[in-house]
Amino acid sequence: MNLRTISLITLCCLWLTSWSQENPKLEKEPIIQRSDMPDNTAFDLKMGEKYYRKGLYDEAVKYYQNVQKYATGISAFNYKMAICNLYSTHPQSALAYMEQAYPDVAKDYYYHLGKAFQYNLMYDSAKVAFNNYHQTLKSFRKKSFGKALKQLNSECDFGAQAVKDSLPMFIINLGPVVNSYFDDYNAVVSYQSDSTMYFTSRRPRREKDKVVHRNRYKERILATNNCINHPAEATDEPGSLRQSTNSSVAGIDHQNNRIFFYQGKWRHGNIYAANLNNGKVKKVRQLKGKINHRAHQETAMTVNKSGIAYFVSNRTKGKGGKDIYSAQQSGKYRFRKVRNLGPQINTPFDEEGVYVTPDGNTLYFSSNGLPGMGGFDVYRTTKQPNGEWSEPVNLGYPINSPADELFYRPTPDSMVAIYSTLRQGSHGGLDIYKIVHDPRIPFELNGQVTDNKTNKILAATVSVYRDDNNQLVTSAAQDTVARQYSIAFDDVNNYWLQIDAPGYKGTKDQLQRATTRHQVITQNYQLEKLKYPFTVWGRVTNSRNGSPVMADIVFKAINKDTVLQRIATNPQTGEYSITFEDKTNVTMEVSATDFFAYTTPLTMKSIKGDKEERNITLTPSRITYTITGVLAEQESKLPVSGWVKVFKPGIAAPIAICPSDSSSGKYVATMEEAGPFVIETSAEGYFFQNAPAQFLGDTTLLVRNFDLQKMKAGVKIVIENILFNSGKSTLKPSSFAELDKFANLLLENPKVRIEISGHTDNVGSAASNKKLSKERALTVRNYIIKKGITQDRLEYEGYGLEQPIADNKTEAGRAENRRVEIKILD
Repeated sequence: MNLRTISLITLCCLWLTSWSQENPKLEKEPIIQRSDMPDNTAFDLKMGEKYYRKGLYDEAVKYYQNVQKYATGISAFNYKMAICNLYSTHPQSALAYMEQAYPDVAKDYYYHLGKAFQYNLMYDSAKVAFNNYHQTLKSFRKKSFGKALKQLNSECDFGAQAVKDSLPMFIINLGPVVNSYFDDYNAVVSYQSDSTMYFTSRRPRREKDKVVHRNRYKERILATNNCINHPAEATDEPGSLRQSTNSSVAGIDHQNNRIFFYQGKWRHGNIYAANLNNGKVKKVRQLKGKINHRAHQETAMTVNKSGIAYFVSNRTKGKGGKDIYSAQQSGKYRFRKVRNLGPQINTPFDEEGVYVTPDGNTLYFSSNGLPGMGGFDVYRTTKQPNGEWSEPVNLGYPINSPADELFYRPTPDSMVAIYSTLRQGSHGGLDIYKIVHDPRIPFELNGQVTDNKTNKILAATVSVYRDDNNQLVTSAAQDTVARQYSIAFDDVNNYWLQIDAPGYKGTKDQLQRATTRHQVITQNYQLEKLKYPFTVWGRVTNSRNGSPVMADIVFKAINKDTVLQRIATNPQTGEYSITFEDKTNVTMEVSATDFFAYTTPLTMKSIKGDKEERNITLTPSRITYTITGVLAEQESKLPVSGWVKVFKPGIAAPIAICPSDSSSGKYVATMEEAGPFVIETSAEGYFFQNAPAQFLGDTTLLVRNFDLQKMKAGVKIVIENILFNSGKSTLKPSSFAELDKFANLLLENPKVRIEISGHTDNVGSAASNKKLSKERALTVRNYIIKKGITQDRLEYEGYGLEQPIADNKTEAGRAENRRVEIKILD
C-alpha cells in the first residue's frame, strides 16, 4: 500500500481551495539589521525560507527557531512558524504563532487558524475561524467551499462531544527504536506469537545527509521483537519480505499464522501471503482468484477463522474512493465471491486499514467519510444475527483526534491495541503507538457530617480503610467553611469509613462502590452528641524532622484484642481527636507506612477532666542515603552553580534532583535505597558528566566531587555509552538516552558549533575503519539533527585508527579507542 494515497485522501477530506499554505513575503531587514543579532541569523533565516518553500516544515522550523527571538511581532514570520508546526510534528504549538500573526498576512489565515484551534480541541473557536474564512472568499470559491465548511463544522461538533466523553486510554509512542523521521505504519502482531511485530516504513536503508520529504523513499517492511512493552530496535525485512521493489504490510491471518503484504509499484502490485514460524518468514505465495487485479490497488487485508477475507480496494463501481470488500477463501491462496460491504460501511470518501477479529464478529477500520474528529478516524462495527454489519461506532477520544488514525489492530493482550497516527511530539510523520486501556474507575466521595439534632456542621474527620486488611487508605477533615468533606479516589475497591467528631459518638459505614468513571458519591452523616464525653487529642509527627504523619490510631481494651475506637490523623497536620462515651483504660496503637509502630497504655480513669492531649513521634523505618560533593570548574577549581540528578540504571526519570550552591558548589542528594545509581551533572556553559555510585555495607554517605569542563573552542570530550551494532553504523537503543542529553546541551547553548568524530581501534584495514568511523559520526549527527539542532552547527568526520587515546595492544585500550568524540569548533 502506498501512503501517498492517504496523503492525497486527507487533503481531499480537508477540502482545501486551489492554494494550500501561502508564502507571504518576509521582510528580512528588521531582523538581520538588529544590533543584537548573532552572526548566523541571516543564514538561519535563509535556510528557514528555503525549506519552507520546499514544504520541509520540520527542517524549516529548526532554523526559524534560531531567529524567533529577533522576529517578535513580524506577522509573516509568525504565520510561517505556525504553518511549520501545524503541518509537522507539533500541530498544537501552531496556535500561539497563528494568533500573533495578522489576518491580512495570507488569504488562508482563518482556515489554518481554525485547524490550529481544532488541534488544540478548542472547537467553538475553530468554527468561528472556519466561518470567517468562508466569508473572506469570493462568490465562486465561497460556493465551492460550502460543502467543506459543513464537514469542518461537523468535525468540530463531533470533536467537542467526543472530548467531553473522553475514554480512559493512554496513547503511548513506541519510541525511536521503532519510529523514525519517516512514516511508520500498518503494524501487525501474530496472536500465536506476540513477540514479533511487522510494520511498514518509508525510511531509507542508510542514513542520508540530505534532507528530503518523508515520501521520498519506497515502502519496506521492518520487524521488531518484544514489540508491545519493550520493543527492540527495528531490523531490516525478514528473509522473503526483503525486496528491491515497494513492499508494505497488508494484514495478518491469525488462523493460519501468516502475514499478507503488498509488493510492486504504486497501482501495479499484488498481495502475497507468507507463513510465520518463530519469527521467520517462509513460503511466499501470491494470492489468486478475485483478490489481485492490476487495474485496481488492493491494500489492507485481514481474514477471520472461517476464511472470510476483508480487504480495501479502489475498484470501480464502489461507493467512493477506496472501499472495504469481502471475499470467500476457496483455497489456501485463492479467494472468490468478492462483495462490497455496502453503504452501511463504505462512504463517498475513503475507507482504509480494515481488520477483522479472529471470530469474525467485529470489524475495525478507518474512514474520513463518517462522523468524526477530522481526517481518518477509527470505527468499530459488529456482525448482526442477520449477517449484516451494524452502524459503525467512532472509537472516540483520545483514540481519535483531528489528525489521521489508521491501521487499528488489537493485540493478544486484551488491554492493548496498536495503530498509527501523528500526535504532538511524534518522531516524524505517522508513528506507531500503543493504546493502553486504563481499567481504573476514579471517583469522588463527599458529604456532610452534622449534629443529629441541630444540623450544625461538625469539625469531623472521615477515615477510609480497606475491607480486606483494615489498612488505612486516607483521611480528610470536614471543611467547616465549605460545609462538607471531600475525598478523591484513583480506583474502586471495597472500603469502609470511620466518622468522628470531638464530643460526639463516632460511627462506621460502608463506602458505596462507584460504577462509572468520575462518579460523585454523596454520603451524609448525623452524629449523636455525648452527655459525658472524654476526648483524646494530639498530633503524630516524624521524629527526625517534626513533619506531620498520616497515621492509623487504634484503641483496644487492656489485655484484649477488642477494638474500641479507631481514627486516622489529618495528612496535612498530623492532628487527631477521638471521643469516648466514658473513661476506660485502653492500649493506644499508632502505625504508619514507613514508620515503626508505637504502642502505649492510656489509663483514662486516673485522668482528671474530660480531655487528654497525647502527642506521638514515630521513628522512620526506612534508612536514607546521602550523596554529597562539590561541582567545580576543571581549570580554576572555582565553584560552579549547576544541577545534580540521580538515576536508577535503565530508568529515564531521575529519583533525586538537587542544585549545587552558587557560592560553594556543594550539593546534597538524598535517596531511600542503596543503589546502584548513575549521577549526572549539568551546568550552563559546561559539558555534563556521568558517574556510577552505590552504597556498600553500612555506609549511608558518599562523597562525589566533579570537575566540570567548560565548553570553549578546541575542547574535546568523549561521549560515553554510544554503542553501535557490530560492524555497522546503526545505533543501539541504549545509546539514545546519552545522545538525547547531549542534544539538550546543544539546545541550551545555541551558539556552540561542534565536530562529531568517529574513532576505531586498529583491528581491520585502515580504509574500512575510516569509512565505518565516518558513517557512525554521520549517524550521530543525523540523530542530533532530529532533536532540533540545525545542520550548520554540526560538522562530522571519521578518523578511523589515526587518533588513538590508549594502547591498541590490550583489549581495554582498544575498547577505549572505539569512541565518538565531540570537539567544540566555536
